[in-house]
Amino acid sequence: MSNPFNPFPGLRPFDAEEDYLFFGREQQTAELLKLLREQRFLAVVGTSGSGKSSLVRAGLLPELQGGAVTAAGSHWEVVVLRPGASPLKNLSTSIQEADLYDPDDPTVQGHLYATLTRSGLGLVEAVRQADVEPGSNVLLVVDQFEEIFRFRQHDDESAAQAADFVELLLEATRQRDLPIYVVLTMRSDYLGDCTQFRGLTAAVNQGEYLIPRLTRSQIKMAIEGPVQVGGAEISFRLLQELLNGVSGNQDQLPILQHALMRTFDQWQSDRGDDEPMDLRHYQDVGGMEEALSRHADEVFESLEGDELRAVAETVFKALTERQADNRGIRRPTRMDTLGQIAGTGSEQIASVVDAYRSQGVTFLMPPGDVELKPETIVDISHESLMRVWRRLGRWVDEESQSAQVYQRLSETAELHRADQAGLYRGPDLQVALAWLNDTQATAAWGERYRPGFHLAIEFLQASEAESHASERAAEEQRQRELEQAKALAEAERDRAELQQRSVKRLRVLSGGVALVAVFAVIASVLAFQARETAVTNETKARNAETQATANAEEATRQQGKAETAQKEAESARDSLNDTLTKSYFLTANQFLDSGDQSSALAYLARTLRTDRTFWPAANQITSVLADSNHYLGTPFKIEMDDPIEKAGLDPTTKAYYWTLTGGRQAALWDVKNRKGIGLIAGGARVDTLTFSRDGSVLFARLLDERGKVQGFRTSDGAVATGTVQFKDGTIQEFILAEPREGVQRIVAFDVAAGAFRIMDASTGKPVGEPLTLKSSASLYHYGLVADERHMVCTYHDGTVAVWSTESGKLVFQGKLCDEPTYFSRSRGRFFAVASDSATRIGWLDTSEEEMSLKTIDVDYP
Repeated sequence: MSNPFNPFPGLRPFDAEEDYLFFGREQQTAELLKLLREQRFLAVVGTSGSGKSSLVRAGLLPELQGGAVTAAGSHWEVVVLRPGASPLKNLSTSIQEADLYDPDDPTVQGHLYATLTRSGLGLVEAVRQADVEPGSNVLLVVDQFEEIFRFRQHDDESAAQAADFVELLLEATRQRDLPIYVVLTMRSDYLGDCTQFRGLTAAVNQGEYLIPRLTRSQIKMAIEGPVQVGGAEISFRLLQELLNGVSGNQDQLPILQHALMRTFDQWQSDRGDDEPMDLRHYQDVGGMEEALSRHADEVFESLEGDELRAVAETVFKALTERQADNRGIRRPTRMDTLGQIAGTGSEQIASVVDAYRSQGVTFLMPPGDVELKPETIVDISHESLMRVWRRLGRWVDEESQSAQVYQRLSETAELHRADQAGLYRGPDLQVALAWLNDTQATAAWGERYRPGFHLAIEFLQASEAESHASERAAEEQRQRELEQAKALAEAERDRAELQQRSVKRLRVLSGGVALVAVFAVIASVLAFQARETAVTNETKARNAETQATANAEEATRQQGKAETAQKEAESARDSLNDTLTKSYFLTANQFLDSGDQSSALAYLARTLRTDRTFWPAANQITSVLADSNHYLGTPFKIEMDDPIEKAGLDPTTKAYYWTLTGGRQAALWDVKNRKGIGLIAGGARVDTLTFSRDGSVLFARLLDERGKVQGFRTSDGAVATGTVQFKDGTIQEFILAEPREGVQRIVAFDVAAGAFRIMDASTGKPVGEPLTLKSSASLYHYGLVADERHMVCTYHDGTVAVWSTESGKLVFQGKLCDEPTYFSRSRGRFFAVASDSATRIGWLDTSEEEMSLKTIDVDYP
């Protein structure tokens, strides 16, 4: 077992050069050769994971080139291609790359494409004109032939090109002037789709080879053979475990290959003397059930930063698709197209692709030794990745739902342009706006599913504008009705008062008439009648007043509804503004990545002007200044009317938060993913927020009505009711620190006692002894640097102190100015501080052994 090597390719198919590792398929290879002697058109059909591509590449091709078909000879020119998104272009490219033409001649492609599209015998003519030695045979291998059915569905032009491609293959095998053979591989669940092309069903029926199930002994050979070639041995119990695991479901053959590859690597890194590959190595990698999903997750977690992981999610969503019949299919895509869909640069796309196609990974193709260019086609190595990698399964579901929302939106937009449908309203509008806000879809993404992305977005914007206009009109109508109700109530009150004054005047007159006896009876009668009339009028007045009160109450209810509608309209408007703001943030970060800091600051300034995200933009501007060591851009004066009590930004997690006045709830905004996280609310007052690495709220400290710590509320709503006791008081503030030794820690502060200590976040119990803060001035602001190993404290006298959270020792103390200072975590090892009047900004580099405070002065207009 000296110098063993891993003989298993993993998830990808075997190549022709790996035939010495291809075991257990000898009988199937012989059957294919026999059929090829009789037919020039073969269709190798099987379920996903049955090994179609490997059988043709590592089984059939080496045998042909070894002269197994005696009548045809051993001289074979082999062209391998996949239909992809441009079958005819891929065919011409593959013919040139197979050295049938000069591979370095730039004019060949145009000539080949013209020849192929000239007639149904275009492939025959292209072979006739090629550099092929007399007596040589030409074999065309069309792998993943089912891609032609998906390509055909795009539009009328694609349907015509797909039909031309199939006709070229059929005509080339019908003629007998040139020895041209065609072998295609196809999933068996697409056999019924062959009826879409004339003549294809008959050709497939005549030359079909349905891959049979491997016997137990053949599977054993496929396991033991490569192990022995690789210079290793496998234990009997591991072999039996593998045979029992795969015999019932042979669609898992690629998963078996990947599990064996991982087991072999584990055995090489952890084996005793003369120890064979055993169950413990197999179980350490997760077995067939977990090996692939766990491996893919490990690669995902190894990507640097949440931003690159988000790019990986977009890439895999673009490379996979679930069709209406719930069939999962691959979507090979060019590198430059992936960049357009993800809205990012080629370097980030290449970083993701390289991570998933490196040696010993093989989740993406092409292999790691192929240079990535803008025109390079990227693809997942096998469909089983969609079935087994659980994270990808969730992504595929999300992508399918997102595509359905967009396709319905696009269809409705086209109907609206043709005056056959109205604008979106109600739930349809809210669903579409939420989709746009959550996905941040690009035009390149939308055009893959249905043309007309820009028309769909314009339709959505028009629907939102119309909705706002309708809400404003309804609000104006409610205001008019309210004013009318108030006017009616006032008129009724005036009328009642007038009638009461009339009653009083009649009583005075009746008293005067009593002096004249002759008019006594008449006056009495008149007084009695007047009194009756007054009582009646007074009753009417009371009724009118009651009705007026009811109208006023109804008006108040209508006003409440109007205010609610207005708030909803403002929320929708804010959502649209947030979408614009997130676009500014994305553009700013792209400029930062390219080194154009002036343009980045300009876009961040636009965010300051147009939205309520002043604090994240301000913190990011401070971060740029700290990294560049000089001031760029023009300062802006900000007017804020929102009742915000506390606000902040965690630059590491890109999570922006604020607590509203009164502290009864905390609003959360995820800057990285450009969406709101939600609200944390409860009977207790939210006093302090602390974030985890993924940008979600981990703890919200809650205070009761007397201002004492009630407990902590986590992001899932659970409440830890314990408090942390200091010698001189209870915990006042806390900040989340990185997990160490498998325990999530927080740094807890007692401002009154001037101390802090490390806590176990899961139990709320302290770890170690309190560490004391020392300064002649009172503490003003504090927090952790992005490296989680340093804590910064700023004081009212402008002093800046840096503490080590590991040792509790003071590592730096300096002075920014003579007034209170504000602390802001910046990217990487930097952090920045600013004076309370924002006239001076400073920054420190914690990687320096001797830290010094660098400052600049800022003059605001």
